[in-house]
Amino acid sequence: MTAPFKPDQQSMNTFAAMSGQVEKWRGECIQHFAELQQIIEDLLRLLSGVPVHGSKVRLGQHVGNAFKQLRELTDAKGPFASPGKAISETLAEIAPWFEWRAHLTHGVLTVWRGRNDKWLIAFAHRPIGEDVVRTYALTWEEARNMQKLLKERIAAARDDALSLVKAD
Repeated sequence: MTAPFKPDQQSMNTFAAMSGQVEKWRGECIQHFAELQQIIEDLLRLLSGVPVHGSKVRLGQHVGNAFKQLRELTDAKGPFASPGKAISETLAEIAPWFEWRAHLTHGVLTVWRGRNDKWLIAFAHRPIGEDVVRTYALTWEEARNMQKLLKERIAAARDDALSLVKAD
């Protein structure tokens, strides 16, 4: 029979510290997505008042649908294509990370210490109406890079939204 593994106090302290850093990272990423949601809602509200094309804007949608709608309104074939080019490009850069919003807010978070002392962050989340639980993992370095990208791109989205409002 094998004796149960009992981590030493230093390992426990290191794990607790890393878990705290990961929770802080998670909260900061959620804050970035909340800011993006506010930018999207405010911009859609303003665009809905624009003569002619404003009637194409649907208000009061869930954040995922609102994000998709803003991308459609500002893409190359959308009614706000010309003045919305900059925000369209910024939203395209954010899009691959947008699914992480649900994982950050609703996912079960696990922190692992992997090979060569690399920390891994894993999320398990079941999207509404789906039978499958989606599981994703990031290294701590990838997670920090994601946070940096979100912060930079959401700041750009804020600036792009202001430019779009001034253009119309």
